[in-house]
Amino acid sequence: MLPSEVLLEAITAPTNNVTIIEVPISTLYTDDMGRFPIRAQSGNQYIMLAFQDAANVILVEPFKSKADHHRIPAYDILMNRLKRRRLTVDMQFIDNKVSAKFLYNITEVWKCKFQKVPPDIHRRNKAERAIRTFKAHFITILACVDQGFPRNRWDLLLPQAELTINLLRQSRLHPNISAWEHFNGPFMLEVGIKELTLRRHCPHCESRE
Repeated sequence: MLPSEVLLEAITAPTNNVTIIEVPISTLYTDDMGRFPIRAQSGNQYIMLAFQDAANVILVEPFKSKADHHRIPAYDILMNRLKRRRLTVDMQFIDNKVSAKFLYNITEVWKCKFQKVPPDIHRRNKAERAIRTFKAHFITILACVDQGFPRNRWDLLLPQAELTINLLRQSRLHPNISAWEHFNGPFMLEVGIKELTLRRHCPHCESRE
């Protein structure tokens, strides 16, 4: 009997057992943070956050306004980052207040299915919880910068904030590595050590003839 016939017989045979087949999908949750108190020098006022479930990674991208011509390019940047790391997106959970043009970009450009989160039920979108985590982390970074750091350059700190928060997070699919390593590969820190020869010049120590 062929293996396919054995499988077919096992499926069609009467039984009281319940078979659960789990098919892993790459799920992405996105949402926008509220307007930043200070407009950046680049014009950015908002941050879009994407949470990739399998890697447990948080990605952020600043943008200027809630208009589609600013939001959609920010979303495309995040999706291209995932694509470069071969992290495909099968299902997209998104806020219910989204334009038809944005949904068209998800379904037609990126070929993803989407599901809107019901109104006032924020817990259905995991990006909401990721936003709380990232906000606390980013506020800590802002509180520790030098007093002379320009407040309107806050968006330049986002790559560092993204790196450090994901180094502290554990990958869901591979619990032995960080979310950053799952997404970006092993974290490599190159440290150069330069040997210095210090010579102390003391005129009183020189030999006299």
